[in-house]
Amino acid sequence: AAQLAQLISLSESAIDSNTDVVIWPETAIPFEVNEPRFWKAPMLKPLQAFVKRHSKVKLLTGLAGFQYLPKDTFTLAMRFDSATGRNLEEYNTAIQTDSTQAITFYHKGKLVPGAEIMPYQWLFGFLDKYSLDLGGTTGTYGRGTERIVFPSTPQGYRIAPIICYESIYSAYVTGYVRNGANLLAIITNDGWWGNTQGYRQHEQYARLRAIETRRWVARSANTGISCFIDPLGKVYNPQPWDTQSVIKMNLPPETVMTLYVRLGDWISMLAIIWTVLAQGASILSRIRNKRAKNLLT
Repeated sequence: AAQLAQLISLSESAIDSNTDVVIWPETAIPFEVNEPRFWKAPMLKPLQAFVKRHSKVKLLTGLAGFQYLPKDTFTLAMRFDSATGRNLEEYNTAIQTDSTQAITFYHKGKLVPGAEIMPYQWLFGFLDKYSLDLGGTTGTYGRGTERIVFPSTPQGYRIAPIICYESIYSAYVTGYVRNGANLLAIITNDGWWGNTQGYRQHEQYARLRAIETRRWVARSANTGISCFIDPLGKVYNPQPWDTQSVIKMNLPPETVMTLYVRLGDWISMLAIIWTVLAQGASILSRIRNKRAKNLLT
């Protein structure tokens, strides 16, 4: 409740008549919320009042979500809720909502091994209880399968909700752009790294995604580096480690489709093919030279 109140207070210190979108970080809403009954959660009453006070503003935020599964449904990520006797799936979720209380949900698709998903769950699922705690619910999460782009805002932003670890994957991020995203929002909780190079490196990945897609990036980080990044990778208004702040900027939505977005990572594929061919040619050359020497002797 204190964290939610703090986020609302920070946001309202910067909202003005031109504000179109407010972006909060991953785990901004740190308690688990039943997604189909989102607005029924008593803890979210202050959030409901916040979006009603700012009827022209869209809110994009991260949260810990879950859903109960239909009977006779089986998934590798499901858990048994002893309080209700029902199975459920938990998610690392991003939402976009506003004063109408309409919500678009996105479930993180690239999960962190050992913290959000146990590799080879069918074999090692019993190790879930030993998962690393990186600031949210631990164990295996449910996984989203689509690069969902949030509905257009009044000023025309169609935002890609990129959650934390997903931002290191080039091809994954280009999927949002092909689906119509004209702005990239990276929401992340970098606090678990501590004051190390980890959160700095994570921010540098965001610059690569901006350059590859020629999209502006709005990066909202819990403890890490909140900033804006232009389509050429230049960083604006980066916030230092462990500093409470709110930043804002007028960002133009971009619609250009780069060759990288349209064709994929063909440069690295060509490099791999060239390496294999070069190695093959080298091996053949050695075999021929060896045969030639044998014939001479």
